[in-house]
Amino acid sequence: MTSLGASRVAEDRLERRLVFVSLVVLLVWIVLTARLFYLQVVQGDRFRVSAERNSVRTHRVEPPRGMILDRNGSILVDSRPAFDVLLVPHETPKISETVERVAHLVGFDAEPVSERVAVVRGRAQFQPQRLAADVDRDALARVESRLWALPGVLTRVTPVRSYLDGDSAAHVLGTLGEISPAQLESRRFAGYRRGDVIGRSGMEALFDRELRGRAGGRHLLVDAHGRELEELGAVESQPGNNLVLTLDRRLQLVAEEAIDESGHGGALVALDPRTGEVLALTSRPAFNPNDFATGFDTEAWDQLLGDPRKLLQNRALQGQYPPGSTYKVVTAIAGLEEGVITPETSIDCNGWMRLGRRRYRCWKRGGHGEVRLHRALVQSCDIYFYQVGRGVGVDRLAYYARALGLGRKTGIEFGNENAGLVPTAAWKERRFQEPWVEGETLSIAIGQGFNLWTPVQLAVTYAAVANGGSLMRPYLVERVETPHGEVLKAGSPEPTSCR
Repeated sequence: MTSLGASRVAEDRLERRLVFVSLVVLLVWIVLTARLFYLQVVQGDRFRVSAERNSVRTHRVEPPRGMILDRNGSILVDSRPAFDVLLVPHETPKISETVERVAHLVGFDAEPVSERVAVVRGRAQFQPQRLAADVDRDALARVESRLWALPGVLTRVTPVRSYLDGDSAAHVLGTLGEISPAQLESRRFAGYRRGDVIGRSGMEALFDRELRGRAGGRHLLVDAHGRELEELGAVESQPGNNLVLTLDRRLQLVAEEAIDESGHGGALVALDPRTGEVLALTSRPAFNPNDFATGFDTEAWDQLLGDPRKLLQNRALQGQYPPGSTYKVVTAIAGLEEGVITPETSIDCNGWMRLGRRRYRCWKRGGHGEVRLHRALVQSCDIYFYQVGRGVGVDRLAYYARALGLGRKTGIEFGNENAGLVPTAAWKERRFQEPWVEGETLSIAIGQGFNLWTPVQLAVTYAAVANGGSLMRPYLVERVETPHGEVLKAGSPEPTSCR
């Protein structure tokens, strides 16, 4: 082949290649043009609406609840920062896959969380759903370093309640929990919203509006994957007001330690008899309110409810017990007021007395000998008070017991206290369809039998004896004040006469 022919063959080959490349470029251009036409014209409205929905995200900023302090300014309850991991369903194309990846990073069971988030509908699809609460800093770092690969996932700092002394004063301070659907429909909770954490018991519930503060918010610009690009604006949250209690933290801890060392459950109430201020109110054993602040799973909640020690019961207000020898003060007052005895009346105690066919014994075998009122009270002589109670009678004993605040609620801030029981002859007839017998009066006179009081009632009664006859309504709240110390509301004594 001549050189001229070879050149011609090379030119033909090059020309064919150029034609082929041109056709490929044309084809790619046609495909791209068609795709752009489809995206911009055919699907333009859909993607425009989607972009508008996803361009701005509103982030609610929860306020820290107000502190709860004792009378001396010691902090009993505060708030600490906690880190949550959340997911916006509308911004997450593959929810199950994303939840599994987060679960691997944080450490939780992905299946129930994925099922809960997947069924979210309506407006909730555009709102962050919690995947994990109160994660540690290492887990938080693992998630945040991979947010670029987790569409719709975000982290958030929220205030979590912190009870500094664990289970101390748990029944007074109370618990938190998520608001229920029934509560949302109640006028009492007007202005609350789904998912709000509210006080469920104790002071947390009674003063929820004062403690909760006001939520703020942030408007954030996010990209198509839900990643935050820019803060467009913010409204600062406002912390709640502080609650100052009449409790003395040191006295409260000493009282609880004393009961715990006994190895038995119990209750103790200490009042200032001049004002009715509650200095200590204990119920042991108790629960730890920090467990409620971070959330209970079903198993843990069932264990708490089924605990035979009844940890949730406030024994100081709800426990109803025979008062025993503490009742003898009531019997003594009744005897003096009714003229059955004077302080100098002498009764001989040889260790027992007979009524009908039965012997009623004193706690001291051999008796106390001749006793007057002061010695009878000091040594708790049963025979002395058997005789006084028999002379007064059950109905007049009941009259003075009620005059001293027994058998009725004290009016302390909590609404769940029990009234106790002061028996009468008529009460027994109604209750058992049986007449009262005189031997039951002897039992009543030393605090046994049908008598039932609450520890807080007993404290009010003895405060009245100590202060000269004024029944003081016990109260726990000294004042409500702003975070800057401005007093908004103050508690005050409310005395009434025993007569």
